[in-house]
Amino acid sequence: MVLQMDYDVGGNLKRFRFIFGSDHSTSCRCAALHNLINELRAEADPRLRLRDERAERGAVSARWLVSPALALVLDRLPLRERAAAAGVCRAWRCAAASPWLWRRVDAKPSRNPGRLLARLLSDERRAAGLEALNLEFCAGVVTGATLLQLAPARNLLELNLNGCRKVDEPRLCEALETLPKLERLELYWNTRVGTRALQAIAKNCPSLTYLNLSGCRGKIAPGGAPGDGSGRDGGVCDRGVEALAAKLRRLEFLDLTRCDALSDRSLCAVVRANFSY
Repeated sequence: MVLQMDYDVGGNLKRFRFIFGSDHSTSCRCAALHNLINELRAEADPRLRLRDERAERGAVSARWLVSPALALVLDRLPLRERAAAAGVCRAWRCAAASPWLWRRVDAKPSRNPGRLLARLLSDERRAAGLEALNLEFCAGVVTGATLLQLAPARNLLELNLNGCRKVDEPRLCEALETLPKLERLELYWNTRVGTRALQAIAKNCPSLTYLNLSGCRGKIAPGGAPGDGSGRDGGVCDRGVEALAAKLRRLEFLDLTRCDALSDRSLCAVVRANFSY
């Protein structure tokens, strides 16, 4: 695998190329890394720096020099290659374990997203640094119980649960109580999402700006009418949408396509609240 990295140093664009083979040769990679350090040491993101007593005294160790630049490189790798890089040497393993590297995780391409999520959330610092988590169509492993494991990810801003149809409404509501900073939530085609879930979203996620409820349709029970809350097996209906309109004042995008249990009443509530969707 060839990784090309463009980095601005003192106003001049620098281009670096790293070749990752299957042999995980420590010596050649560390040599390339030290060349990169000579260029990036003064410009490295201060958030990545590992400060210790030696660094404060001016005696900067090789480990401190490697971690900032290496973290910038590893941040551009897919999860699988990043995990493989952790086996190269101690310095690489230290850099790969940095919570900063795991602030955005896309579990969709993973062969075993359940195991990935368990390992991610087992580390308290890493879980606390998680900002975006994509579990789209990981329906085989994502259940209501899985969502309860997100409690340590208290700083999570984006959560994608599109197609996760095993997520039940009661546990989704419970999980949302631990995620007050959410700004983006996607629940496409989750037919178990209903009024209770929407009320929990309205109550616990005041910073939400993006909400995708497309396909969260409820089947109309015999004798029922669209929007009267009589949907079977969940489904978005008027009462839930009205709760969103009343509470989520920062919402900028709301997708209600394929929610056929809605009436004009809730749609008018959305318009009156000046939502744009």
